[in-house]
Amino acid sequence: MTAKYWNADSDLDWRDAVDPEEQNVRLDEILDGQEVRSFAPEVIADSSLKWAGNAVRFATETEAQMYALDLACRWTAVRETRVVPSHEPVTYAWEDGKLVPVKPGDVG
Repeated sequence: MTAKYWNADSDLDWRDAVDPEEQNVRLDEILDGQEVRSFAPEVIADSSLKWAGNAVRFATETEAQMYALDLACRWTAVRETRVVPSHEPVTYAWEDGKLVPVKPGDVG
């Protein structure tokens, strides 16, 4: 399988992560059959070439992309970025180039 991920030089997004016939399998692996509630930024930042993320979750894919790009600018070891859908609740917003905590229930 040849995976394609969103990065700074691409218009691809998580829906383009794999070939169409494999896409549903990939999303099932990510979401375990649960609905998309947020978007999680991930990076590859070492020679292991493994995707890594944290507990930061955004309401929109665009916010997650902006955060990942900001992270890539600050961390010189970042090789690639991507955004994946998540079943977890939103924890942050990206406002005016800054990470802002979101209280539970603030996002509908």
